[in-house]
Amino acid sequence: EWNSGKYGMADKTKTIILLDENREFLAFGEDAKNNYMTTPKKKDEYLLFEKFKMSLFADTDTADEDEKEEVNIRDTLTATNGKRVPSSIVFIAAFTYLQEQAHKYLKRCKLTKTLFKSLTPSDYQWIISV
Repeated sequence: EWNSGKYGMADKTKTIILLDENREFLAFGEDAKNNYMTTPKKKDEYLLFEKFKMSLFADTDTADEDEKEEVNIRDTLTATNGKRVPSSIVFIAAFTYLQEQAHKYLKRCKLTKTLFKSLTPSDYQWIISV
């Protein structure tokens, strides 16, 4: 389960991320959407990406599902306000946030406290599926 700071527990966090005008991370999940909605003066500057994980894939028409097709991945993603940003910026911000959350969790987990003393973020191995 994921904990969305202000909104409590959820089965799975939404793939929503909020970046500031300098493309720096501000919030993730429902917190990102709430922050964006409650700062109307910043809506033209802030970059809110909803379902950004699936937005990475370009739309394709498939005539036959059995045929192998080329997967087209978008180089840019469009924020809610229409601004376009390189997809790498959005995903790097998301991965950095997730890495920090995993690091905090492992640091306070009783089972890994002893082991954690010798772990560094470069010791983690990540497997990412889309």
